[in-house]
Amino acid sequence: MVDTAHKHGIRVVMDVVMNHAGYNTIKDMLDYGFGKFKDKATAQSYVYKLTGVNGLHDYIDYESGASEWGNWWGADWVRSGLPGYTEEQGSELTNALAGLPDFKTEQSKSVSIPPILKTKWTKEGTYNTKVGKYGSSDTVSNYISKWLGEWVETYGVDGFRCDTAKHVELASWKKLKTTCSSALKKWRQNNPTKDGAKWTDDFWMTGECWDYKSLGNGDYFTAGGFDSMINFGFSGSGVPGVSSINGVYQGYAEALNKESEAGHNVLTYISSHDSNLARGDLIYQGSAFQLMPGAIQIFYGDETNRPTVAGMSFDGHGGSGHSLRSDMNWDSIDQKTLAHWQKVGKFRQKHVCIGAGSHQQVAAYSADSGYTFSRSYDNGDLTDEIIAVIGAPKNKKIAVNVSSIWGNKTTVTNFYDGTKAVVTGGKAEFDSGDNGTILIEGPKSSIHMSVKGDYSFYDSEEVTVSLRGADYAMASVNGGAEFKVVNGSKFKIGDGIEVGTVFEVALTADNAQDHLEKTFNFKKKDPDAVTRIYFDDTSYNWGSVNAYIYDESGSEVKSNSSWPGKPMTLDSTLGLYVMEVDDGLENGKVIFTGGSHRYPEGEGAAGLDIAETNMIFMAGNKWEPYTGQTPPPPTKPDPSKMTTVYFDNTNSKYDTPYIYYWSKATDSGEVAWPGKAMTKYKDNVWKITINKEYDMCIFSNNGGGQTGNLDIPATDNIFNGSGWSAYADAEKYTTPPATAAVVTDPQPSAIEVSDGDILLGDTNGDGIINIKDVTLIQKHLAKLLALVGDRLKAADTDRNDTVSIKDATAIQQYIVKSFDRAAATGKVLKASPAPVSTVPAQTNAPVVEPVTDPPTEAPTEAPKNYVYFKNSNWQVVKAYFWSDSNKEMMKWPGNDTEKVGDDLHKALIPDGATWVIFTDGGSQTKDLSIPGPNMVFDGADWTNYQG
Repeated sequence: MVDTAHKHGIRVVMDVVMNHAGYNTIKDMLDYGFGKFKDKATAQSYVYKLTGVNGLHDYIDYESGASEWGNWWGADWVRSGLPGYTEEQGSELTNALAGLPDFKTEQSKSVSIPPILKTKWTKEGTYNTKVGKYGSSDTVSNYISKWLGEWVETYGVDGFRCDTAKHVELASWKKLKTTCSSALKKWRQNNPTKDGAKWTDDFWMTGECWDYKSLGNGDYFTAGGFDSMINFGFSGSGVPGVSSINGVYQGYAEALNKESEAGHNVLTYISSHDSNLARGDLIYQGSAFQLMPGAIQIFYGDETNRPTVAGMSFDGHGGSGHSLRSDMNWDSIDQKTLAHWQKVGKFRQKHVCIGAGSHQQVAAYSADSGYTFSRSYDNGDLTDEIIAVIGAPKNKKIAVNVSSIWGNKTTVTNFYDGTKAVVTGGKAEFDSGDNGTILIEGPKSSIHMSVKGDYSFYDSEEVTVSLRGADYAMASVNGGAEFKVVNGSKFKIGDGIEVGTVFEVALTADNAQDHLEKTFNFKKKDPDAVTRIYFDDTSYNWGSVNAYIYDESGSEVKSNSSWPGKPMTLDSTLGLYVMEVDDGLENGKVIFTGGSHRYPEGEGAAGLDIAETNMIFMAGNKWEPYTGQTPPPPTKPDPSKMTTVYFDNTNSKYDTPYIYYWSKATDSGEVAWPGKAMTKYKDNVWKITINKEYDMCIFSNNGGGQTGNLDIPATDNIFNGSGWSAYADAEKYTTPPATAAVVTDPQPSAIEVSDGDILLGDTNGDGIINIKDVTLIQKHLAKLLALVGDRLKAADTDRNDTVSIKDATAIQQYIVKSFDRAAATGKVLKASPAPVSTVPAQTNAPVVEPVTDPPTEAPTEAPKNYVYFKNSNWQVVKAYFWSDSNKEMMKWPGNDTEKVGDDLHKALIPDGATWVIFTDGGSQTKDLSIPGPNMVFDGADWTNYQG
């Protein structure tokens, strides 16, 4: 097999394990005389059984027989829970992974040949020969390295995929690398006529460390001898979508091409036998994944759309019954997908720059033209460059900017379909085809030049010229005057360029054979630009939400805090949790956490891509650009389809009772353990309303102490820790009256304002109301800058002579067209007319001013009437008012209340209101008749307000 692969130019990588041996089998026990049976005859009947084998261990004695079990590997070789063996220990290096016998590779003492091999080789008549080859004693690590190295020296295996790398000390991996490097050289010397014998590649090793995502040059490379590590960053999910893939490409290329950290790489995958199969849009994955910087590995069937095993359960980590490991789907290959993967794969194979080159965005993603980027590789001996377009609309002519690589009049080729185009005006036009993919290659010039620097930066940065094949080049920044540069020249870019601008650096060079013009794009970032993330908790009911934001595209992982992240802020006007993304993390990922919950789910699951875009997480696990979405109004449940469950916490004394519920009929539910937090109803009673189809539950202390499985009786029953009973004090609900939607005309994004007038909300005075105006108010409040004069007046959207966070929120409401909550944002304050000076006509009689007596008392303001709500659990409290004669007094869920104490909120009673419901937008009180002003509802009854 190895010879056949070599004949086709394919290197062979073998999967090896140094950490553990396999489990004992009954056949091995019988053949090699180790272990102890409870019933040997019955155990022997299992040797050739393929089904119904779960009971075989009942006939093996794992509790006694130290001498019999010593005939297996022996205590000098492995840790095991067997009699006479060393027990496993707690560290990654000394535990027994999944109960497998753990090789003692870390020990320095010499051991003899293990008993099982001595027995096997003696029966084969090869014992003396093997001892002569391997030695009668050595360390465990040396023995295993020799045995694995023999595969290399005998067959010419080119590399190893090293299983469970973190469970073996690095020195043993380095020893294996040294042994096998020498073995491969010997195979090439001993087989000079075989294919592959003249290859000069060193022996190659990649390591599997579960959930490894680092792009830096760490100990696995320096101390362990690895050439790459398997990258779990896109495990089972696929690489990010086309609108955010540039940040991934840029980060990977920069991290893996650092000259200071040469000799390291990652092996990226999207599907595996231990995680999941990335499916969905396999055409896009065929392009985006195969054009990843660094090395990639394709799991069999990614290219043919191989399904999981039908009818087998799948748990996300390999699956019961090996759901992910089906036979290759030879009879049901997705031919369109296969052809696409083959085309892009051949392009990758042809161009070393795709995996090893520097990356440059040529054009950011747009729905009209897709996403365009270049890759360039130059090691002094070999130069390779390409430009690619992915995610483009189907069958559309696209003029691709190729000026960073090929000059005008150059003929370039779309490798994907073989068509050619002549570069004109720096562009080459190609058809995107059915799969929206263009792969451009062209002739190699004798001149090679580039400008090296970060694509995006603040203020200014210094860039460096790389030039070969010409004595000098002429450079120009953003269309400015040309100046001469040579190889290694450095110059500054960014000064005098407006923030947020993408601009070009142009190079032109000549030699006796060629004339070459190239342009390189850079972006000057806006320091005032703010990226925000939003979380809609109305469907999840976490109660509080943290955001853990991190970026691991560089050599070091950066994050906004330690796990589980920073608390997000609940914006009561939006009904959303909000957080500004820290500077430098705009192209990172986010994991949302709340109590025992997290999303994406599953330990080790990668976060959601931010990609410098305001994003929102909504019901249905939707992660999409934020364009002003707000939570849908609560849908009032049909009481006939719901069950309200009460829990008396008097005896249990849980901190917060949780309920995990499911259907007995389907053995399934809608919540993950430990379920949902219940809402405090009164005293020690907690409640929740769920769909009636769920008739089983477990109460717990947020997953701690818990009840058993409980049948839920009819609605309005209470569980007191020992049994159920009807709850006489259960709440009775009425549906809040519907309100007519407020309809407003769309507002213009830019408004004409006459000189001297003030547009409320236009804090920076540019005539447009947008998020920049919000940011200025936030900086003003944080004392990072001071708004004065007209700018201060424009910020005061509610015209109360005070600029506060409410003004910033009103502008946000205006931006998302929630004009009924935007105060006076968008209105124009007309400039006051200049005073007109007049001279009164002179008269002979003096002018007598009228005299009025001063008031004896200051005018009094009509008293305001409030009701109060004592709340100890809700994050937000709103008050919904109505009267029998005016049931459309306000829009559900009502007005925000004002917090006036640790757990006390007050609400102004509208004129004529006689009823109120207090709510957090999810849970709510019953319909409450207002007994009068200055009354407090404490969850059970009204009392006089004593404040």
